[in-house]
Amino acid sequence: MRKSLFLTIIFLLLFALCSCDNNSRSPLDNDESSSNEKDIVYDADAETSDDDSEQIDDPFTTDSDSTVTDNENDTTPDEDNISSEYSFHSDFIEIPSISYTYNNESLTTDKAQIWYHFEPANKNPETAPLFIFFNGGPGGSTGLLLGYNTAKMTADDAYVTSDEISNNPYSWTKMGNLMFIDARQTGFSYSENESADDENYRSDAFSYRNFNVHIDAGDFIRTILGFFKKYHGLEKNKIYLVGESYGGTRATLMLSYFLNFNDYASGSRVYKDADLFEDIKNHITKVFPNENIDSISKTTIATHIAGEILIQPLVLGMSQSEAAGNLLAADDSPIRAVAQDLGVSFNPRSTGYNAYSYTLSFLENNDRDIYCFNKPYNWLFDYTDIGISKLTVYDHLKTMTKAEPLDMTKLYAENRTNAYRFVNELVSLKKIAEEEENIPEAVKKALPGRTKTTAILESDLEDYFGNLKFYDMYYVGLNRLITNAFYSAAVTPYSDGIGDVFLDNIKYIPTFITNAGTDVVIYAPAIPEAIKSWDGVSNVAINSDNFVVSYSDGSSATVKFPYYDISCHSVSVLQPEELFMDVFNWLGYE
Repeated sequence: MRKSLFLTIIFLLLFALCSCDNNSRSPLDNDESSSNEKDIVYDADAETSDDDSEQIDDPFTTDSDSTVTDNENDTTPDEDNISSEYSFHSDFIEIPSISYTYNNESLTTDKAQIWYHFEPANKNPETAPLFIFFNGGPGGSTGLLLGYNTAKMTADDAYVTSDEISNNPYSWTKMGNLMFIDARQTGFSYSENESADDENYRSDAFSYRNFNVHIDAGDFIRTILGFFKKYHGLEKNKIYLVGESYGGTRATLMLSYFLNFNDYASGSRVYKDADLFEDIKNHITKVFPNENIDSISKTTIATHIAGEILIQPLVLGMSQSEAAGNLLAADDSPIRAVAQDLGVSFNPRSTGYNAYSYTLSFLENNDRDIYCFNKPYNWLFDYTDIGISKLTVYDHLKTMTKAEPLDMTKLYAENRTNAYRFVNELVSLKKIAEEEENIPEAVKKALPGRTKTTAILESDLEDYFGNLKFYDMYYVGLNRLITNAFYSAAVTPYSDGIGDVFLDNIKYIPTFITNAGTDVVIYAPAIPEAIKSWDGVSNVAINSDNFVVSYSDGSSATVKFPYYDISCHSVSVLQPEELFMDVFNWLGYE
């Protein structure tokens, strides 16, 4: 039995190579071949060309409505001679201390420096959509999505050797502008307070006042709007949220804020944050100057906040895990085939959440990865640690982001004297995690039991940016202190109220959800299954690549639901080409 099994569902993203038998021209036609096997290492020299000649034929059209900016220049910008508005760059957006009301309790957050990385679209960034990427946890950075086969460059060893970065043949810059964001206190993002040198203060700071589903979603919206204040040319472009795992919960709350900002501003919701909803209102007013902002419809807003692409998401709270347990315990469960292959017995002897938790334990006890049940224990994290570690090596970070890290002034030790990342040293997190009682047992099993990631151990950033205090650190892939704080709040990622919001959102927001064949942490077939018994839902029709939700009021919503046979929790790690092409086609590009 493995004793080192901890907290939540996070930090998720998988990427495999798969061949495409499409005889028509594809945006990926310049790629000579691909494979489903992760032990094939691509010739780095063959993939390092910066030539964008394979670009898709201008999928970005200038609509007559006000959801996109005017574009008089329809040429492809030269990547090396482009305005700063549309250049590769990484920086921080400062979020001041926020005073808000949550579940009738008045709370105040610490100031945060939120790190983002921006990549312009290969063609027409002025009008191309903006994809906002984030991983999950809660408590995980977005290093997986950035490092593994969505960005312009990739750190995936399937394409490069272990110490290199290479061009990504499946870069989403072929579809639009990209923005990767690290959540508060994860990745490169950090918090600040004048009392940061007080251990008692740091201990108190890792509570739900700084970390809950609502303030988290607000952080991301504030970061996006702060980015638009610096780069006005992108503020009217269409926005697509790309969230993985807990990122699905985050996307759900973010969309709710955008769609219902007037309602939230009126104080009729559990989360009251006047400044946030005023900022959203001001942004929507700029995008739709001819609309009555006080009565603007959700349908209109959805032409700007245009869609969500969710990779193995948690969107229905505890009900999703309960439905997963029922399916995994059934006679046709894929885990029964795993048990047969292993020559062992699989006997859940229960249903619902208990069966879900039992399945996770069964896989781990039999040396299988709960994120990829056909792989050895902890395969996903062992594999992706290699690429994530490259983000903490200066030369690799520079190559990965195609930007100069030294330009990020808020990264320097001298400029973060009030920063903190932990209560004490990171090593103390193992003890803290073992003592937590707020987190559901099945959720604890979903994280690896290591106290330091490879990324942290191999960092050379202090050589460039200075030495930090013992409770600070340049990069944190997974911060377990955050996970516990989320599960101690009044509304947690497992609250069924999240599902109510999700089901309202999809009536207006086009939604794409991956169905990975080997993931148990998020067993995607449980999503439509759980919706079947939801109040206000009359029927759920599950088809080959989508499911249709029919509501009691006569309305309906169709969710794209493509299947990825060899993929697990992080689909872009094992089947990046399929994921890219499915999104490409779903968006209507040709």
